Amino acid sequence: MAKKRKFEFKRTGCTGRVLIEYWETGELGSIKTTLRFKGKKLSNQLLSRMIQSLPVDLKELKSAEEKFAIKELSSREDSKEITDLIATWKYAYKEQFSEQYKLTPKEIGLLKQCKATPEQIKFYMESTEWNMKGKTITEFVRGDVQNCIQRLLSAPKEETSGKYPDHYDSAFEASLTPSEMQLYWKHLRDNGWIMTRVNNIKKWQRKEHNRVSRKVQEVAERFNKV
Repeated sequence: MAKKRKFEFKRTGCTGRVLIEYWETGELGSIKTTLRFKGKKLSNQLLSRMIQSLPVDLKELKSAEEKFAIKELSSREDSKEITDLIATWKYAYKEQFSEQYKLTPKEIGLLKQCKATPEQIKFYMESTEWNMKGKTITEFVRGDVQNCIQRLLSAPKEETSGKYPDHYDSAFEASLTPSEMQLYWKHLRDNGWIMTRVNNIKKWQRKEHNRVSRKVQEVAERFNKV
């Protein structure tokens, strides 16, 4: 059975909202409205004009963004999935840049539509590919970026044992091609290393050392507050 997707539409100058359900195939399912203008229901004439300006197909959704604030509403069955994806994105971003990533409602909708996996998010954050520099959800969900991630993740795995050092070596890293660098990073992660970024400066640490450093920092912060 085909599923439906529900969207909320709000209009500047009006209170209330319009709720539209679309089938996943794009066709209109249902429309409900609680819009009010100056506290009163819209006249039949205004209501008719309003409905005509609403997208009757999912493909027309973007064209309506000039007139409405649009937000996709999660159903109960997929709300946990998108919550987990948001948590994965925030965690991966903070691991890389030591900063919080604040998602907008539009970005949450994009992430949900993309149907990304935690593996893809982690790969994107650590990638140095030319089309993955922005580290934003808008860039991540682009078709060319998704195709590139899928191609690289599905590429045959090379045997890295003995080919790469088991520790981080910046000089060795600089001698590698982008694809070799991805394999070297994977080799480091497999051997207990983790990469973080501070002020856009990359730093590799062993996981255990990284946890100890954070613990020391937390203790120091508490001490300074006393």
